[in-house]
Amino acid sequence: MSFSFPREVLKWIQGMNLENSFSDYRRDLSNGYVMAQIIDRYNREVLMLHSFQNSQKSTAKENNWVLLTRVFAKIGFETDVSTQAVSEGKLD
Repeated sequence: MSFSFPREVLKWIQGMNLENSFSDYRRDLSNGYVMAQIIDRYNREVLMLHSFQNSQKSTAKENNWVLLTRVFAKIGFETDVSTQAVSEGKLD
């Protein structure tokens, strides 16, 4: 199964002028850093962006997604996707 990233969402993210470019959504979203930047943009009180690493190393991805899981709980965002599946890019 192939996932196509919605053009409107891609344009929205690119329009935010985040720290890093957003070109390969699987790679760029897999470490959680883009997600942390988006949350920080809209709600600075729930996370500390300096706690996140913009890295493709598995430990950085895992740590970022553990932190994001805690942030999601704070803001009432529920997900059934596992931290490990997201950090490994297994979204299919």
